[in-house]
Amino acid sequence: NINNKTEDVGDEIEFRNDGLDETKVGQDQPRERRKSVVIKEKLEKIELETEINELKVKLDEKDIKIRELEMEVNSWQETHSAIYDSFTSATKLYSQQVEQFNDEEKYFREKNLDLEKHLEILTRQLRKSRSSVEKHKDINTRDRRYTDIE
Repeated sequence: NINNKTEDVGDEIEFRNDGLDETKVGQDQPRERRKSVVIKEKLEKIELETEINELKVKLDEKDIKIRELEMEVNSWQETHSAIYDSFTSATKLYSQQVEQFNDEEKYFREKNLDLEKHLEILTRQLRKSRSSVEKHKDINTRDRRYTDIE
């Protein structure tokens, strides 16, 4: 018989590679079954611990991915905030410029109306002045005709 020893969490397990010994089959059979049950339980325990460790590794990987995504989301939120702030200030500036333009347009329209009124007044005054000059000219011309003859 060749006996091998396997160590698992401080426990020693013995098992045989060459099958059952025919001389001891009758007397060692319950003992061998108990050993095989213990070995199966320990193997199942090892499998479960391995599976648990694999799941822990997967959870750690997921946690890392979640942290990376959180950092990316925060970065996008900062970018969004910067864009939104720029857009808001540009919109405010645009509104102010439109209001200023409208105010200036109104001012210049009023100024243009005033100038047109003054032009009309000056045009009337010019017509009156020309009319009076022509009347005065006619009067002076009549008088001269008579004076020249005498």
